[in-house]
Amino acid sequence: MDIRMSGIDGLEPTRRIMAASHPPRVLILTTFDGDEYIIAALVAEASGFLLKDVASEQLPAGIRTITQGDSLLSPSVTRRLIESFIRDYPPTPQTQNVRIRRSHDTNDNAECRIAATVIDIQSDA
Repeated sequence: MDIRMSGIDGLEPTRRIMAASHPPRVLILTTFDGDEYIIAALVAEASGFLLKDVASEQLPAGIRTITQGDSLLSPSVTRRLIESFIRDYPPTPQTQNVRIRRSHDTNDNAECRIAATVIDIQSDA
């Protein structure tokens, strides 16, 4: 299902499909990776969200993943959700000394990958 199609978006059909008594799994395949689309797709109960630039072997693997009952997000979407979760997560004694640092991946200058670096972990012992 695409997020944006001629005359209709893919979210309303996804909601209608998921309202059925035994709905199939829905995979969103789109070029639109805005947070508003991702969240709307997840709220509509889509099982997966892949970007159309996904490697050709990842699309069939993604379909298998959702048909087996699991969920799937594009790696860049997953990264952003993790970053958002960590940034907004309230500190706890276990996480108060963990800092998140973004580092450039030397293999792909266009992307930054998240790297968690543990700094000055205080032992409870």
